[in-house]
Amino acid sequence: MKQQTKETFIVVGVVTLACILVLVIIFDLGSEKEKYDSESVIKDITEEGILSDCSNMSLEESVGCLVENVVIIYKPKLQRDSKDMTFEELLEEGGDCRNYAFLYLRLAKELGFDYSTTYRMELDDSFHRVAMISDGYDYCIIDQTSYFCKDLKGNGK
Repeated sequence: MKQQTKETFIVVGVVTLACILVLVIIFDLGSEKEKYDSESVIKDITEEGILSDCSNMSLEESVGCLVENVVIIYKPKLQRDSKDMTFEELLEEGGDCRNYAFLYLRLAKELGFDYSTTYRMELDDSFHRVAMISDGYDYCIIDQTSYFCKDLKGNGK
């Protein structure tokens, strides 16, 4: 009886390991498909497409739309501050806070938000830059992949 129990245990163990291996292979192939799909989505994103998606909206809606689109292509990578990057270069190489702040500024101005600028903060041993976008009544601060908006009277939105 003990021999039969031992053999049953071995068979169940082998079958369990085979099932686990099959699941690992299936999930691994699924993640490769997701990677491929996300790469094709990134390649389909253009500056003109973002502008089209985010136009004719309120300031906060436009900023939210911009951030939603940029999050998809966001690839943090330290760059020289003297290097101004095109949208295509950001897509391929990635960029730092300065590059993304200037991208948001460029997109906001194209959308008609003329009261826009970037703000450079000096930290202990480095710098950080954010985009500030306004429609003359409200403003939003975008920090790479997040944002918050307020009206000019100081009320949070």
